[in-house]
Amino acid sequence: LPRYITTSGSNNPILELQGLKNLKTLGLESIENMSVQDAEDIQLQEKQKLEHLTLHCNKDAESGSLIVVDLLDTLKPNPGLKTLEIISYAGERFPCWMPNEDPHLKNLTHIRLINLKCQRLPALGQLPHLTTLEISGMNEIKHVGQELNGEPTDKSTTFRSLKSITFSQMLNIESWPEEGAKCQFLEELSVIQCPKFKELSKKLPVRNLTVCMSPHELLRKEGLAGVASSLKRLSISLCEELSSSSCQGLTFLSNLEELVISGCDQLESLPPCSEELADLKSVAVIGCSRFHSLTYLQECTRRGKLRSLRISGCPKVTSVPERLRGITTLE
Repeated sequence: LPRYITTSGSNNPILELQGLKNLKTLGLESIENMSVQDAEDIQLQEKQKLEHLTLHCNKDAESGSLIVVDLLDTLKPNPGLKTLEIISYAGERFPCWMPNEDPHLKNLTHIRLINLKCQRLPALGQLPHLTTLEISGMNEIKHVGQELNGEPTDKSTTFRSLKSITFSQMLNIESWPEEGAKCQFLEELSVIQCPKFKELSKKLPVRNLTVCMSPHELLRKEGLAGVASSLKRLSISLCEELSSSSCQGLTFLSNLEELVISGCDQLESLPPCSEELADLKSVAVIGCSRFHSLTYLQECTRRGKLRSLRISGCPKVTSVPERLRGITTLE
C-alpha cells in the first residue's frame, strides 16, 4: 500500500489499516489529518512484515507542527523496517524512535529525509546496516557535524555499511567537517543544488563524486582535498561559475579515471593537467558553450590510458590536437 491519503473525523477509515498485519510497504500521506489516537490504533509497531514506510506531511500543516511531532512519535514502526522516508515534516526535532545512542530501527538500510524543518540530524551513524542516505531540502542545516555519528563506544561501529550519501537542495549547508565524517566505507557522494557547500571532510574514501548546481569553490584544491587520493569518477554539471582557474583542484585527483563536465558555460578549457591526472581513461565535455581548448588534455595522455574522449555541444571546439587523434574511441 504505497499511497494512503489520511483523513480526519470520527470513524476514520484509516483504522482499516489496523487489521492489515502483512503489509510490506506503506505510504501515509497528509498524516496531519490523523489524531494521536488514530496513530496508536493502526498499530504500526505490530506490523512485523513492514519493510518500507513513508510518512508524508502536508507542508501547509506547518502551523500544527507540535501536533505532527506527537503524531510521528506515536507512529513508531516495527524494528524490522528496512526503508524509511520522511517528507515535508515541520517539526523541529525528529521523532523519539529515530536513531539515537541505542537505535530502535537497527535493520534500516535506506533513509530519505526530504524537506524537513529539523535543526539537527539524528545519530544515523549508529545504524549498522544503513547503506544509502538522502538528505534534501533541510535548509536549517548549516554543517553536518558529530551528531550524525552519535557516540559509539567503539569508533569502528560508526557508519559501518554506508556506501552512498546525497545532499540536495540544501540552501544553507556549508561544509561537512572532519569530525562529522566517519564513513570508512563510503563510495558515492552527490552534492546537488547546494549553493553554499564549499568544503568536504578530509577523511572521505569516496570513489564517485557528483557535483551539480553547486559552487565552484567545492572544486578547488581545498574543497576536494578530502577525496583527492580515492576519487575514481567525477561528474560536474550546471555549475554556472566554473572556470578553468576555479577548478584547479582537479589536477590533484591522482587516481581519477573518468571525468564528465556538462552545462558549465563559463568553462573555456580544462586546467593544466599535471602527471597526477595521467590515469584518466575517459573524458566527456558536453554542452559547454565557451569551451574551446583541448591543449591541456594532451598532458593526460602520457601513460596512454585515455581511451574515450567525447566533446559534444561545444561549438567553439574547432580542432583536435594531434596527440589526441589516435584515440580510437574519439567522438
